[in-house]
Amino acid sequence: MFEVRRLDNNEDLDFLTDMLYESIFISENKPSKQKLLQSKHLRKYHQDWGRAGDTALIAYDLHQQPAGAVWYRLFSDMLPL
Repeated sequence: MFEVRRLDNNEDLDFLTDMLYESIFISENKPSKQKLLQSKHLRKYHQDWGRAGDTALIAYDLHQQPAGAVWYRLFSDMLPL
C-alpha cells in the first residue's frame, strides 16, 4: 500500500529531481544528475520549482520512504520556457 502526498519540502524536491533524472533515457555515458539537469534545455522543467502551475505528487511506501512521483509544470507567456 502507498500513500500519495503533494510535494511539500526540499527533501521531496531532491527526490523529484532524482525521478526526473531517472526518467531521461540515455543508453550510454549518461551524464551525472547535476550536469544533465542543469543543461539549458532541461532546466526549464525543474528550476524554481513551486511556482504557479507546478504540481507534484510523491508516493510513499509503508515505511514512509518515497517510492515514485508524478509531476507537471504549466508554461505560459508570462513564465517563459
